[in-house]
Amino acid sequence: MEKKCIAGIIVVLVVVIAAFGAYLLLSDDSKAEDNPYYFFIQTEEGYDSEGLPYESSVMQEGFWVKGNGDNASDALQNVCKSNNWNIVISEMPNSGGDSMNALFSLEMTEVEGVYHYWVIYSWDDGLDSFGFSSVTLDRIVASEGPQYISLVYKADTSSSVLPSVTPDDIPKDVL
Repeated sequence: MEKKCIAGIIVVLVVVIAAFGAYLLLSDDSKAEDNPYYFFIQTEEGYDSEGLPYESSVMQEGFWVKGNGDNASDALQNVCKSNNWNIVISEMPNSGGDSMNALFSLEMTEVEGVYHYWVIYSWDDGLDSFGFSSVTLDRIVASEGPQYISLVYKADTSSSVLPSVTPDDIPKDVL
């Protein structure tokens, strides 16, 4: 009788521990919810607004969106999915990172020897400004607080003008 009682207690403990573990896994919204990603999206002037989510003037001024995910790539894909925006992301050969090939059907193109493509900037708290991202979107991970990313579709010229917006510019309806 004593062995049956001990076996019963062990079974109950195993079930309780398994249920608690399942509860933690299913209820954990992970740091993706706690640490959102804010994207400032902008195009340089001169692009046709066909296929873009806003008029050309709004796209040139830029706009903020908020997303959640395991990393910036995941968060951006979630934003695009919920807004029915076209995005193409693929793994870069030999790098192990994700490359954003197109957003709103704007992809890297060459016009008269000048390349047009999406440039990724990430917020640098130390400099209090955006800087060129040295990592791919999937490698930008929110660890302590939100991440701020700027995506600018621009011509590859000698100009290296950084986005002039800051996280303080995020509209309250996006926060």
